[in-house]
Amino acid sequence: MNTSRAIKFLGVALVALALIALPALAVTSSQEAQHHGGSLITWALGIGLVGAVTVTYKFPVSGTTPPTAIQASQVPTITGLVTWLESDTTGLFTHNFGLATTTGAAGSQPSLASFFPEVIITPILNSGTVFPNVQIDYASSTGNQLVFAKGSIAGTGGTLLFTVRKPHSIGL
Repeated sequence: MNTSRAIKFLGVALVALALIALPALAVTSSQEAQHHGGSLITWALGIGLVGAVTVTYKFPVSGTTPPTAIQASQVPTITGLVTWLESDTTGLFTHNFGLATTTGAAGSQPSLASFFPEVIITPILNSGTVFPNVQIDYASSTGNQLVFAKGSIAGTGGTLLFTVRKPHSIGL
């Protein structure tokens, strides 16, 4: 009797885990999804379904609240410390630059499609032994937020400094 309960509990737990992970797998990059605020992965991150990554902004604001669009329009660079555990695989960095999601005529407008904004990642504190392989998911990002991912490899927990620069900025 205890074995059948254990198997039933394990089955329910696996189904629940699959349902929680489902939004992370549903990456869309269609014009319709971008028009309505980005992809499902951005939505899932925004309501906390995926990832437990913490961003502590350092410039032009200080704290966990990202700069507003007005604050972001006044500076060429946004910086923040991104902290995660080994098990975290996806995070969200809000810059509020208001970038276009598609390139203008003949590539004339900097946009996510042209791999902007520029992102510089600097190690600050690594609680493990392995530098995480961080990738920016431009297809799932929006004009105001970057979606980034890392592998959940042992030793990759820690803190990185993200320096996000507006297109064609001189930088700080």
